[in-house]
Amino acid sequence: MALNRSAQDRLAKGWALFQAGKLTEAEAHFAAVQRVAPSDADALRMLGLVMMQRDRAAEAVALFRAALRASPNDVTVLNNLGNMLRKLDQPREALAVYERAVALAPQLADLYGNRGTALLDLGQHAAALADFDRAIVRKSNYPEAHFNRGVALLALDRPADALAALGQAITLRPAYAKAHARRGAALHRLGRPAEALAALARAIELAPDDVEAGCLRGDLLRTADRLEEALAGYDRVLAAQPDLLAALTGRGLALLSLHQYTDAAAAFDRVIALAPTSAAALANRGMALLQSNQPEAALASVDAALALQPDILPAIIVRGNILRRLWQPEAALQCYDQALAADPDMPEAHMSRALALQELDRLAEASASFDAAIERRPDYAEGRWNRSLFWLQTGDLASGWPDYEWRQLVPALRRVRNLSRPLWLGAEDIAGQRLFLHWEQGQGDTIQFCRYAIMAAERGAQVTISVQNSLLTLLAGFDRRVAVIGQDATPSAFDLHCPLMSLPLAFGTEINTIPLSERYLSASDDRRAAWQQILPGDPRRLRIGVVWQGNPSHPNDHNRSTALPLWRGLFDLPADFIVLQQEIAAADAALLAAWPGIACPGAALRDFADTAAVIAGLDLVITVDSSIAHLAGAMGKPVWILLPQNPDYRWLRDRADSPWYASARLFRQTEAANWLPVFAHLCHALRRRIAS
Repeated sequence: MALNRSAQDRLAKGWALFQAGKLTEAEAHFAAVQRVAPSDADALRMLGLVMMQRDRAAEAVALFRAALRASPNDVTVLNNLGNMLRKLDQPREALAVYERAVALAPQLADLYGNRGTALLDLGQHAAALADFDRAIVRKSNYPEAHFNRGVALLALDRPADALAALGQAITLRPAYAKAHARRGAALHRLGRPAEALAALARAIELAPDDVEAGCLRGDLLRTADRLEEALAGYDRVLAAQPDLLAALTGRGLALLSLHQYTDAAAAFDRVIALAPTSAAALANRGMALLQSNQPEAALASVDAALALQPDILPAIIVRGNILRRLWQPEAALQCYDQALAADPDMPEAHMSRALALQELDRLAEASASFDAAIERRPDYAEGRWNRSLFWLQTGDLASGWPDYEWRQLVPALRRVRNLSRPLWLGAEDIAGQRLFLHWEQGQGDTIQFCRYAIMAAERGAQVTISVQNSLLTLLAGFDRRVAVIGQDATPSAFDLHCPLMSLPLAFGTEINTIPLSERYLSASDDRRAAWQQILPGDPRRLRIGVVWQGNPSHPNDHNRSTALPLWRGLFDLPADFIVLQQEIAAADAALLAAWPGIACPGAALRDFADTAAVIAGLDLVITVDSSIAHLAGAMGKPVWILLPQNPDYRWLRDRADSPWYASARLFRQTEAANWLPVFAHLCHALRRRIAS
């Protein structure tokens, strides 16, 4: 039915108001016409446009469908209906609508461009690319088509072609923020990280609220190991869009790399709450829980991931790592073999398999698996580092020390010092040179390897050594030829430098050339005298220092530390026991309080100089693998060291003595996680020592 003149005037006035952005007044005019002519296509179409502008997509769809019932071949309405269906995440329905529009007006470039976006939504990237090409043939200066063409090419793994398409979009529209962001993605794929980050920075400058660009920038920073910056970027994105899964996932992965495992697990918990069937999130949470010493919970999370998606190879490997943590290397081996059956060239699976075989004492097979990992990826830093530990543990120091240098490329181990002078690894003559040695890993490592500072001085070098502040007083005067400075200090001038952990390589250390000394550290006289007034003083009884637990944050603490109740039989023997640990868990403190005759200096041990003063007054130290073991050995004090079946490399294998410390005696597990035979042996040995 034709509209009367009054209705036509209202439509015209409403259209003018719509174009002026006065949506409420425009809607009133269109609605008035629609009331008197409910099926008028123009009134319905215009009301639909108002709903589009107000971002009320469902209402717009209903109005456009009604308009099409009155005018089925209206290409503009079909196009708008398709756009609203895409907004409602109905790409299949949108595609069908665009098909109708293209059939009616095959000459219109925008229709091909929009149909291509629906095909992109459906993952039909090749078909989408063909539509964008058709659109550009009909309208070459079509920036959206060039942009979407680049998106399709990226999805088809053609980053160089995508870069060209995105560049064309930016030429046509220099401030096209999304094109700059996708250009960053293409550059990243092409191995041009600096340019990629610059492109993303430009995208964010143009559109600060573009969460896609912010998230992608976080991903690039994370892969470039700029983890703190990546984390800050994800946090900015999540402040704008708290439930964005890509940003939550990236944040969790960044926290994992930063060793903030509890926070990482919480981040993946958030992802799982939003996407309960995300196998990747469940697997990543499992990794975080494993690293935060919750192996049972980690196993449950990874098993849930594999139940959803059984072929996630990284999750299968993580499952193996969890089983190794639970002292089930045979079961772990099955996981690694399963991963290798699916991908025989996966270096991570070969390396993990080698570690399981090492724990099973199948050393020849372990060596072959380490080699297989590195053959497949020669620059595999973690694989080379783990192989170095295997070689060092099995006594092949000549092979082990060079590969040990790869630790510098393992993010969890790297400690960067920006030093301008050359690295010394033994090639140059250091006589007359100013050599700066700097700490790198744990306090026990510094105690063990500071002996090399004396060797460097004996070669004529002017030596300065930086040590952790907790060791500064102890080491301040350990050799008059060596200057000792704090952990963050650097000499004002030096010629060469070397990390402490690289000194065995620099000096070409092998088993028969380990610099063994009866004693190279000692306690100061004043501290020793002060502690003699405090310690138990019955001369008829042995005074024995004990340590049952190392640093709880150490990644191998579960393997090398013991439970305090295991020591009860030892403490029942007629000797005076002094606890050398500074930190004691509340449950352990309660046990000790109930056991008589055990001294606990605790917080009174201010630093290692105090601990050394206590050790100086003891007859024996009994300890797990800890910094105290190294301190007692360096002081020449008799020290009995309790070791797990698969010990740290420096204790080697299958021997009761140590080439590093002449006063050490080693008590080894013969079965993983079983300390009972070790303590039976220990108690027997201590009874004989007391009797003698």
